[in-house]
Amino acid sequence: ILMFCINMGGYSYIDTDETKFVTIAKEMLNNSDWINIKLSGENIFELSPLYFWLVNLSCIIFGKISPETVRLPISLLTFFGILSLYFSIKSMLSKTYALIISLIFTSSLGIIVFSRLATNDILFAIFAMITVLFGYCSVFEKTKKEIFLFFVYFFAALSVLTAGLFGIIPILAVIFMYIF
Repeated sequence: ILMFCINMGGYSYIDTDETKFVTIAKEMLNNSDWINIKLSGENIFELSPLYFWLVNLSCIIFGKISPETVRLPISLLTFFGILSLYFSIKSMLSKTYALIISLIFTSSLGIIVFSRLATNDILFAIFAMITVLFGYCSVFEKTKKEIFLFFVYFFAALSVLTAGLFGIIPILAVIFMYIF
């Protein structure tokens, strides 16, 4: 977890997307409008609210809007995704494979870079990965099938709240797993 959180506020917002997302979160927090996503008073329909809710929750908890508080939810959810990957692979295969796969995932350039930015790109990737992993577990693990299916539905809903209509892709992948 230290890898994702260390020196998170040591640099300013990197690109225009990060600045745009922080500005939208500030507007949402200042206007107390938790449903409509606006930038400079204009509605933005292509973004979903979950990312902004998480950022604003972090800002409310810590009492300020700063690079650390804006980036913290993404870093923590990335760490949670890696833990989910580890424990699901461990339950299906073995502890050794789970550790190797988790380390490979953690050391990939995309995870290292995007888990430290204030954008929702990695958020959808994590929720999609967790949905498909639990879907795979629900297909091949007969003992805890109901628990795995609950997590499939839960993380599929979070995927939709993160990526909008595009967020149904993980649940479609699980449906195809069941069909095949």
